Amino acid sequence: MIDIREKLLMGSSWMTLDGRRLYLHHFCILPDYQGQGLGKMLGYASLEFIKNTGYQTKVEVHKENIPAKKLYEKLGFFSYTNYDIYMKRDV
Repeated sequence: MIDIREKLLMGSSWMTLDGRRLYLHHFCILPDYQGQGLGKMLGYASLEFIKNTGYQTKVEVHKENIPAKKLYEKLGFFSYTNYDIYMKRDV
């Protein structure tokens, strides 16, 4: 999302495809622009893109990020409560 008047990027939705599903890696609205419905607008635009690809989509969100979780749920995402995530960073 861009504020043309200010020439400012206010938010972004970045996705990648692994051949099986889309991953919504980064979804954000700058703090000064939050609470104005822009996240929902960007979310619906992202869902339109997702719909046109035909792929299922995965998003990860920190368990304490309640505003993001509420937005994703409004957009139709659901949580798998029986999954654990494993990661290795020191390769």
